Amino acid sequence: MRNLFLFCILLILLSGCLYSPYADEYFTEEPRLEDVVGVYKFDKQTVNYNLDNDKIKSRRPMIIIKADKTYEIKEIPYFRVSANDEYNYINGISKKGKWMLETIGSVDYGSSGIKKHWGITLDSIPEEIRYAGLLGENKANGVIFKYGDPDEGSVMIFRKEKN
Repeated sequence: MRNLFLFCILLILLSGCLYSPYADEYFTEEPRLEDVVGVYKFDKQTVNYNLDNDKIKSRRPMIIIKADKTYEIKEIPYFRVSANDEYNYINGISKKGKWMLETIGSVDYGSSGIKKHWGITLDSIPEEIRYAGLLGENKANGVIFKYGDPDEGSVMIFRKEKN
């Protein structure tokens, strides 16, 4: 009986974690190149609540994904983890480089099974913002940068501009 009780407690603890609040938006089918290409504008960040999202938006951060597999980022907020495991805003980064479409993780949908999370990898950029997960249902409509434990929901999200 005691072992059954311990097993139930362990099961409850494990099922209480392992779920990113944004997992239902993760892009899980390999996207077409033309569906990824576009301009993505800053929507919000939950990495550091001391920063005002409207103030960040006023700097016009954006990601431009081009069909020739190059990208340009402008004034992307850059957060780096400190000694006390908090993410501090460093500055806005502007760079150009190449991007690659690939899986950047997976998400477990329970009875639906584990699905790949598709995203883009940006070269020539700090590690903390190198991997951008795609968001959307049938077409990519955003990118997400995840920080720390996915269960905590510390993210930076950019939404695709409509044509």
